[in-house]
Amino acid sequence: MKWFKKTVSLLVSAMLLLSAGSVSAVSGSSLPQQVVSELELTSGVTLADTVTREQFSKILVNASPSYRGNAGTSVTYQMFNDVQAGSDYSSSIYVAVQNGWMSGYLGGWFRPSQAVTLREAANGFLALLGYTDSDFQGNQYQGRQTAYYSTGLLDTINSELDSALTSADCIQMLYNLMKADTKQGTMFGSSFGCTLDSDDEIDLSALVGSSSNSIKGPVVVEESLEDTIPFDLEKATVFIDGACVDESDYDSVGEGSVVYYSSRTKTVWAYLENMETGTVTGIGYDLSGSMTPTALYVEGTEYRITDEDLQDELADGISLRVGDEVTILYDTVQDTSGEEYYSLRDFSKE
Repeated sequence: MKWFKKTVSLLVSAMLLLSAGSVSAVSGSSLPQQVVSELELTSGVTLADTVTREQFSKILVNASPSYRGNAGTSVTYQMFNDVQAGSDYSSSIYVAVQNGWMSGYLGGWFRPSQAVTLREAANGFLALLGYTDSDFQGNQYQGRQTAYYSTGLLDTINSELDSALTSADCIQMLYNLMKADTKQGTMFGSSFGCTLDSDDEIDLSALVGSSSNSIKGPVVVEESLEDTIPFDLEKATVFIDGACVDESDYDSVGEGSVVYYSSRTKTVWAYLENMETGTVTGIGYDLSGSMTPTALYVEGTEYRITDEDLQDELADGISLRVGDEVTILYDTVQDTSGEEYYSLRDFSKE
């Protein structure tokens, strides 16, 4: 597991290049897709071509640091003529309206199934950033429009402000929101654990790494991938040996394969190559005085231990002992003289 945390940035790179899934179908920019997915900003919303007003109320609740997706309110009365009490989005609509992120129409209507416009979405996100009507003296319309651009909410978005918000633009705006500064001058996404890299983009590897405790593994498959993973694979992104695959390849992950998975992001990483299962026949140590584990022997084959985290984990003499059954992942490495050897990446005790 420690190996997985250290190499999560490599896995993220593969995700950026190869990811597939419900969000990727609606957005052309993989970094915003992955950030939005990792933060679960569209949780509870099935995105189609355009985003409806009721769906956008849920997205606002997801993107609010105060609520983080939990409206926490059971609406038992009908606040709008067209929003039934107890309906799927009634709580998020209530929260969005009460906080001034969205508003209804004259006559007591909300029009939940109507597409939200790009302008309405920008106003909602401005409200999350802490802006209110009082911040736009004089021409509210022009003042807000200026703020859409000065905050970066509309970066890389070319759609008309009064057009229906597309799913792709919604994903991009959520990403821009995470990068934007609040009215108080702090980066909005910092409350979600976001940081910027040297290119002033959200550092996805750091973000995923910070939540790596949500990643389970290594797990050795006993029967099939479907029986091993606790969520529906139809909604998952699956990588096998670093390559993103579709359902036709899932059957290749069978008994003895090693998997890691994140229930939070519905992502699976499976490994079929460079792995062995067998009995630990020895553990080598640095005899110069440190007694640091330097090699693991499985069925007599040496797997060198060069990773400090693995050395620390095996140094206790408890995590793994001679005679234990173990499944290992390893790399084939070439030293400076051209000689190949096996380097231990991770292990799972049977």
